[in-house]
Amino acid sequence: MSNQKYSEKKRLEWIDQSKGLAILGVVIFHFFQNFPSQLNLVHLLNRNGAKIGYAAVDIFFMISGFNIGYSLAQKANDYGELSWFMWLKKRLFRLYPNYWLAFLLTIVLYLLFSYPIKINSVPDLLSLISGITSYKNFKLINPGFWFFSVFVQFMILTPLLFKTSKYKPLIILWVGIIGGILNKIIGLLLINNPNLFYVLLQNNLFSSYVFQFCLGIYWGYIYFEYKKFRKIDIYLTLIIFTVGIIGYLAISWQGIDIIYMLGFDLLFTPFFFLICYGIGNLFNNSISSILTQLGKHSYELYLIHQPLYFVLLPWLTMNLKINSYIQLLTSLILTIFFLWIYVLLFINLNKLPRIILSSKK
Repeated sequence: MSNQKYSEKKRLEWIDQSKGLAILGVVIFHFFQNFPSQLNLVHLLNRNGAKIGYAAVDIFFMISGFNIGYSLAQKANDYGELSWFMWLKKRLFRLYPNYWLAFLLTIVLYLLFSYPIKINSVPDLLSLISGITSYKNFKLINPGFWFFSVFVQFMILTPLLFKTSKYKPLIILWVGIIGGILNKIIGLLLINNPNLFYVLLQNNLFSSYVFQFCLGIYWGYIYFEYKKFRKIDIYLTLIIFTVGIIGYLAISWQGIDIIYMLGFDLLFTPFFFLICYGIGNLFNNSISSILTQLGKHSYELYLIHQPLYFVLLPWLTMNLKINSYIQLLTSLILTIFFLWIYVLLFINLNKLPRIILSSKK
């Protein structure tokens, strides 16, 4: 590791832009997934958008690992020892207030639109408040909350991951590779059990994204040391992606329905991440600025956008009595507007406790 002092807390804009691209993919996919229409275009965009949505989620977990690796490399370089208890406490204190506020706003939103609230028992309510529950329970209020649950699992497991690897990023990378492959093998064995299969390969368990998270940690260390990605990272990523795309096209040619999460995420995600890294240079400043702002608030967007779709999209399609395609476009524009307002409300409410506490000092 470089001995150069790097204590300056400089934000990496390309990380924010990458998160901006990822959250854009997620919210657009969920729009078409939840839009109540029989249009062939909607079904086509929903079906193909699912793969973009899955890839975007992979990027989020890679970025989370990258930020942790980069930050810990910086702290180790500057300060040496790290208190894992304080590290975990700080991260959970960042995650949970946003989650609880999103939970509360979702309930208020459902009440305003007379949307059914499906929480029927105290145990279900308590499990949702804890944020560590089954995907089935998350669907009672907001299926997007599974994302929060997996983040919490990774935060809890990170100290164990570093201690067992003796703080060696390369060992963490191998843990991710082996763990990711084992997860896919088990998924294949469970392919005839849909409930276990989809939980294992997509939602609710950290094992679904252990490769992405561990690779992110490894690359966070690499980027801290070299201030860029090495040629070997780029070449290996291109080779792996080429193998993946050949396999993907070959299976598609045979007319087999491809489940992206069955293994192509392992082959494609590193390439997609490097594409996000380089894509900022292709845009002008205004587009980069938009992506940066989206990235800065991507966590909030992920937490709250689906409930808004649930209540708003049926209302729009019921009240916009116009041509179906114009209705689709109009609904998309109005949804973006209302989502922007909703996110602003969320961000400002989230600032309120800190403002109150600072005013009392």
